[in-house]
Amino acid sequence: MRPASSRTGTGKWKKEINPKVDAFLSNPQPGDVIIVLLGPTGVGKSSFINNYFDSPVVEVSDSLTSCTQEICPIMIDLPSDHPSWPKQRLILVDTPGFDDTHLSDYEVLRRISVWLADVYDNKTKIAGLIYLHNITQKKMSGTTRLNYEVFHKICGEKAMERVVMATTHWDSIIPASGGDREQELRVFWNDILSEGAELMRIQDPHDDSHRIVDHILHLHAARVAIQIQEELVDLDKRIPRTEAGKLLRCTMQEFLEMQNKDADETDPEIQERVAVVQEQLKQMDIPILDRIKDRLFRKRRPVRDAADNARSHD
Repeated sequence: MRPASSRTGTGKWKKEINPKVDAFLSNPQPGDVIIVLLGPTGVGKSSFINNYFDSPVVEVSDSLTSCTQEICPIMIDLPSDHPSWPKQRLILVDTPGFDDTHLSDYEVLRRISVWLADVYDNKTKIAGLIYLHNITQKKMSGTTRLNYEVFHKICGEKAMERVVMATTHWDSIIPASGGDREQELRVFWNDILSEGAELMRIQDPHDDSHRIVDHILHLHAARVAIQIQEELVDLDKRIPRTEAGKLLRCTMQEFLEMQNKDADETDPEIQERVAVVQEQLKQMDIPILDRIKDRLFRKRRPVRDAADNARSHD
């Protein structure tokens, strides 16, 4: 863990850090070019990174059991003649999905959130984000929908021009069927695509991973603070008070309400799931004192002037 930065706010997000499992960039640099990969377990995030680096730099699972539980940044130096980012460090970040087999949904959000907050707190913004989706999936399951909706809240509209929605596993589907599902995704993802995100296919794992990263790198030589970074660092919110946190909490509460309506439910797996969700909601509870402090902080926080709005980490 590094010393506190000079940003405004009390750093509530730092209270969420778990030194036993959280690891951050050891030497963050303002010029770092960071691209974060998100999506459900088994969709191909780790494979994407391995294909980009032409090396098995992260573990890959052939099953629905997740391998990536920690935030895993892999870096390489860009060449001196790169048109947008000469001699900068390119960092691809592997993340766990919200349907992780070993971590609760809130723990996944916590790990992703504190890592992103730490990056921003050290004056580095995000160059881009890649959301991966398995094109062979016939229906939008609850966990797939949750992954997508939380991703949207993590990013915020301002970051959408630096987002790629990438479809994977094209080698496992008939092209015509894949095309039909791609059109269905355009409808389901209409909000995020209309805000500026791009939809791309990963058909050739090596070439397309490079094509997608290059697309982000060549947009323009700029980076952006995504919504959850601003919420945690600039607005000094706790994770449950962020838009992503509120969405996750609401989803858990809806699950419990559905289970409460079924008074005869005796399935032990359901009972175990209910207990897990109840425990997560306890972790996401906001003490009344912190709620009062949140309101006071927002009232006292000065409106940013033009110079502050022009602040850049580039």
